Amino acid sequence: DSTRTSGTATTGAPVSTEVGWTSLDATEPVASNGASVTIDGVVFSIGSADSSRYRGTVGSPNPNALTGDFAFDDGDGQAILLFFGGAGSLQAGTWQVDAWNWDAGVTSFETNIQIAGFRTNTVETIVSTNVVPHPTDSAVSFTFVSDGVSAYDFFFRDNSAGNRTRLNAVRLELIPEPTLPALLALGGFILGARRRR
Repeated sequence: DSTRTSGTATTGAPVSTEVGWTSLDATEPVASNGASVTIDGVVFSIGSADSSRYRGTVGSPNPNALTGDFAFDDGDGQAILLFFGGAGSLQAGTWQVDAWNWDAGVTSFETNIQIAGFRTNTVETIVSTNVVPHPTDSAVSFTFVSDGVSAYDFFFRDNSAGNRTRLNAVRLELIPEPTLPALLALGGFILGARRRR
């Protein structure tokens, strides 16, 4: 199963996001981090070092309902985090992360470069320091391995002169382990390939 969360906020109007996604409604103004939504038993919440300013589009998303919906924090080096529950929330295994960071208000990509990464029990792993936003496609995709007991979260952090951090959406998906017969068949194929050399 895929968990689709669009990082968002609203100022009193209905939350607008892509059909099939669950929007995290963090109504502005926000006095502290803590707004959350539960999807497939995992409590997702959003935050930043200075209690992120959250906002969601209504009416005319640009260019679509997914990338027109976003959480943001402005300032040099500021970050937006999406917490994947708490310790032990993600079952052990390999997880795929796809994340969007489009900002229709920026006219030059060079002023909206982001750092992307994840944290394991607050210890950072940087995935990329040069994430360029895309109007419709995910800006970064990667996998990480959950041990089934630690706490994990994803972040975008400002890495450009624009001082604007955006998070539209995150898709989190557990990659199924191959079955034993499939592994045996693959092993047979590898052995067969070696024998042909």
